[in-house]
Amino acid sequence: MPKWTAIIEGRELPARPLVLTAAGARPNDPTNSHMAVAKLKSLGFETRYDEPISRQGKWVKARYLDASAIVKLFTKEPDSDVVRQHFNAHPKPFHTTSLCLAEAFFVLKRKWLEKTLTTAGYLAATEDLRIAAWGEEIAPHDFGYLTPSLQHDLNAIVTTHHIDESDALQLLTILRGPHSHMVGPSGSVLITADRRLTKAAMDMGVRVWNFAAESAPEWA
Repeated sequence: MPKWTAIIEGRELPARPLVLTAAGARPNDPTNSHMAVAKLKSLGFETRYDEPISRQGKWVKARYLDASAIVKLFTKEPDSDVVRQHFNAHPKPFHTTSLCLAEAFFVLKRKWLEKTLTTAGYLAATEDLRIAAWGEEIAPHDFGYLTPSLQHDLNAIVTTHHIDESDALQLLTILRGPHSHMVGPSGSVLITADRRLTKAAMDMGVRVWNFAAESAPEWA
């Protein structure tokens, strides 16, 4: 049975072919399984994901991507293959914050303006990133960024660890957001190449994998 399936009148059917057939799309249509699942969910269908224990790492956990990791997923850079392999090998969605998502789009724009990305490469990267967010491969959510009372906590993190608000919000979301109840082996993991963010995460008790500095730990 394929990984993503949908329950239709009691029958468990593969999600992607179902959506493509309904849409009359060609077999080589770029719609991936996660995009198909997002469409089925929007229509109210129950969906299931079959992930072997051997690939789950035995523990379910939330994995958070910072902007540096997101950009490497959609461009060809040093360590892009490392991040992409890790991303493809684990259940979706991966998580991020709205600020990190916006920052990733800004970095792609900067690469285009600096001519390290062609126009075609820039458009392809931004389109693929939007599709990943739409298809819930990368799910952005924040821990109350626009709540005025949160500003004090953000300011404290920025001042203490010398990181920007985007990174501070990522750490607060991991520590207080929807997956904060997951602890121990199921505790959330931050994936980044930022050395300062790595240190701040470690100081604050957040599990962090710096993919530019080490191979993926078993718990990542």
